[in-house]
Amino acid sequence: MPFTMSSIKQQEMKCFIKIFAIILFFSSCSSSVETIYKSETVLSFDPALKKLNAESVDKSIVFFTNGFDKDSVEIRNGNTVLYKNTIETIAQLGIAKVQVVSNLEQVEISIPGRRKKYVILKTEDLRKFKYVYISKDDYKSKKDFLVEFTNKAKAFL
Repeated sequence: MPFTMSSIKQQEMKCFIKIFAIILFFSSCSSSVETIYKSETVLSFDPALKKLNAESVDKSIVFFTNGFDKDSVEIRNGNTVLYKNTIETIAQLGIAKVQVVSNLEQVEISIPGRRKKYVILKTEDLRKFKYVYISKDDYKSKKDFLVEFTNKAKAFL
């Protein structure tokens, strides 16, 4: 059967659609979390550690900061569910939730929405850093979440 101009155009169009679908698939698989590591030393005295009962070396503190607007959040530390409820950023303070976690186990944070999103805090990262700050929809980043690991406490006011 000889090739006609319309059959060649149809084949080109099918090829274009396949390539477009592959590009779309791989672009949607990109990570939705940007991670920053800051290696400052721990302050010798931080009143928040005592107040939150997080002074021991096996504890880290996770702060949910900007961008949360009545979002459902589930925080798992190993097999234990530490928190399952909604959070909302208090605009005047820039904070939505504070959660003390054991840094001996991985922390999995799930945030349902149009599609369920996860933030995984690995044990090896938690052991190195006392504070973890998670913000949502950071305008500087094209990612859904910005996760900052640090050993320096931030002031909220």
